[in-house]
Amino acid sequence: MNGNYQQVRAFYQHQLLLSDYEIGGLSKGFADSRIARIELGRLGNSGLFDSVEMELIVVDVPSPVRKAFDRHAWLSKYCLSNVCLFRVPVAGQVTYALTALGYVSDGWDGFCQLLEIFDHTGVFVGATKAEADNFTWLTVPFNGDAFPGSPDVHWTPTATVDENALWSVEKAMRIEDQGKMARLKFPWADIA
Repeated sequence: MNGNYQQVRAFYQHQLLLSDYEIGGLSKGFADSRIARIELGRLGNSGLFDSVEMELIVVDVPSPVRKAFDRHAWLSKYCLSNVCLFRVPVAGQVTYALTALGYVSDGWDGFCQLLEIFDHTGVFVGATKAEADNFTWLTVPFNGDAFPGSPDVHWTPTATVDENALWSVEKAMRIEDQGKMARLKFPWADIA
């Protein structure tokens, strides 16, 4: 690994340390740098997620970065996770940080905090689970196995969404299209 990648990894590890190894805290710190997201939400009183907000990528990003976001968007439909993509300058170079925060609710514990990093050309720099006591950099991106308690799902470049998905555009009761952002509302939402 070249020295610049070590510097990039050190930057992100320091940012995780500052956020107490919370991906949610890291995401808040980079909020102005966010270029895409998928966020499960609660509009009603059910206690379960009943909506999904999707902020689509509308800026140019390298193909591997877009594919990584698409992979995590697909995994979110089965493993229930919030996904954010950020464009963050590090040491004078653009980097891309993709975060995935596993969803936890009654009867569902998919808690995990994942971070994947890419350089300005889309070359994969590293991935880590945000764990203070067991911090290591991985040399491969995450797949469905990284999500605890998730169904046996494996993403491939040709993967399609099937009936086992926990959410999808097809399952939405209502779609509010707001240009760059869309909100999907589901039939189990107990809202007016």
